[in-house]
Amino acid sequence: MTQYDYKHNRPSNSARLPGQGSPLGSVSVTGIGNLLAGLLVGVLAALYFAWRVMPLQIVDNQPRSLAPAFREDFVLLVAETFAIEQDVERARTRLASLAGAKGAAVVAQQAEKMMVTGAGSNDLKFMAQLAAALGVATPAMQNYLP
Repeated sequence: MTQYDYKHNRPSNSARLPGQGSPLGSVSVTGIGNLLAGLLVGVLAALYFAWRVMPLQIVDNQPRSLAPAFREDFVLLVAETFAIEQDVERARTRLASLAGAKGAAVVAQQAEKMMVTGAGSNDLKFMAQLAAALGVATPAMQNYLP
């Protein structure tokens, strides 16, 4: 049976059956060498660009520059850390980096907001403990204090 080459619209000269022969066809050693050389040049160019032309610049951001949603997360993280460490001065320092002298007021406001929005009881407990340690606990927070 004669095979037909549909790509070139003529009978096929090869009697090769599907699945026989080299899967790469007629790829030469020179072609593979050129491919590997191009890949090596591309990787080297990318490394040069990443290390010399536009290297990564690490910037230490202050908590004051955080977006409002992330500020709330920061205050909650300070409260969670305080629950573990029980170090009021460290918590004050961390809050001062966010809100300056108004750090305690920020804790009280956020704790009240979390109570209204129905935050988790553990988070409210941590916030109430921090607010009490800072001296800004409100009567509503008494339910979450031990």
